[in-house]
Amino acid sequence: MAYEAALQMHAAGDEVRLLILLDTPTPGYPKAIPRWKRYAPAAWNLLRAASPLALARETAAHCRMLIVNRRRPAQPVHDDLSAVGRILHSYVPQPLDVPMVQVLSSGHEVSTRVLEDARLGWRDFARTGFTVVHAPGDHPSFLLPPHV
Repeated sequence: MAYEAALQMHAAGDEVRLLILLDTPTPGYPKAIPRWKRYAPAAWNLLRAASPLALARETAAHCRMLIVNRRRPAQPVHDDLSAVGRILHSYVPQPLDVPMVQVLSSGHEVSTRVLEDARLGWRDFARTGFTVVHAPGDHPSFLLPPHV
């Protein structure tokens, strides 16, 4: 909602200096087709840095994620919560000419290899800069004492 609000405010001519997202996944991610060019170099780097077994594990995790995402909103929507999930999954953000900061909870591992973290998908829409800041704690606790 913050992203869409910033997008609409910017389009209306209001000044939006910075958009800060708090451990927020990009709706509808991962997007496999637009990222296909990243897979071969990522796999090669993983194979060189680790082992064939590590590559096989990462590839299997990626395939599982794609299968799970393909199965998502196929069922009819019967309640408000399901409707929200379906809307979020189908929402395609438009590019934004505002610097963005994504605050990530450090208790949740970020995958930057073959299977990318959906929280980093926002960088595809940030035309004027995307910065990641790591905060202590996991998702439920990083905005609570003692981490906040």
